[in-house]
Amino acid sequence: MWKTITYEVQGRSHKTKDIPCQDKTYSNYENNVHVIALADGAGSAKFSHYGAEIAVKTISNFLNNNFDNLIRNNDALKVKIELINTLNKKLKEKAQELSCELKSLASTLLVTAIKEDHFIIIHLGDGTIGVIKNNKLMVVSTPANGEYINSTIFTTTKNSFKYIKLFKGKTKDISGFILMSDGTANSFYSNKKKELSNATKKIINWSVLLPKNNMKQLIEETFNNLIINNTYDDCSVAIITNEKHKSNIYNTFQIHEKKEFYDIKTKDPKIYLKKIKANENLLKELYKKQINILELAKKFHIKKRYLKKKLNKFSNLGLIKKENKKYKLQIQIK
Repeated sequence: MWKTITYEVQGRSHKTKDIPCQDKTYSNYENNVHVIALADGAGSAKFSHYGAEIAVKTISNFLNNNFDNLIRNNDALKVKIELINTLNKKLKEKAQELSCELKSLASTLLVTAIKEDHFIIIHLGDGTIGVIKNNKLMVVSTPANGEYINSTIFTTTKNSFKYIKLFKGKTKDISGFILMSDGTANSFYSNKKKELSNATKKIINWSVLLPKNNMKQLIEETFNNLIINNTYDDCSVAIITNEKHKSNIYNTFQIHEKKEFYDIKTKDPKIYLKKIKANENLLKELYKKQINILELAKKFHIKKRYLKKKLNKFSNLGLIKKENKKYKLQIQIK
């Protein structure tokens, strides 16, 4: 039901200086708990790429094993202290291994964990967390600044537990969450308006609809060709979406959104409206019953080769699924 996608890419500045990507992402599923995590290593910390990796894996594993207890525990301060103590133990072990100071492993931390109908969100430092609920895009947590301009709070900051933002809630009507580092937020989040862009909603919605591998490829292309050109910083994103919202999301698409989703190039309204209608008529036929390609070709008077190409496209968009040589619709179109 829940699907996760994560991606990080080295920024232009770090690529030029041959510095490792300091953004790290992670996702896992264990004990019926889905977790996505993202950490942005401090640019001033020599080994922050190690610290960021330890942060995302340690806290993810901690949530996998302690989710129920954390949901029941209403003492937020105690939970935050336990989280930081668990993480600091691993960071201190790494600092000893590298013979470095703890602050050399500094990073931010953004996490979302889901089990059944409950979620937990953890946010320390900058970066942004968003959610789509009832088809409305909202900011869950905004970037936190440190003592000085352009500074933030890190996992190694003294008494960092005091700065952790902790959220708990129900997943009802939520179609997806998104975590982004400050490098990515440069393209998707307005500090002035405290709002996420419409492009953010598109990414989450398409993540619900598209098969995981196809969406991962689209995100990689978008980040490598567009997002990293808007900043010198490393960029990363982590997304978790609920596939049960597929039909609802598709049916809320406006005409221009359907045109983009189907990748219809023409600007002529008569032509693209006709193409959208033809696509939906074909999909509605699949809703009535599972049907093979020969039966579809006869009914719609379409050549088998052309129809096969169209059905492959629908499959790549996550709209249909092939089972035993027959095609089954994955959404209900109004």
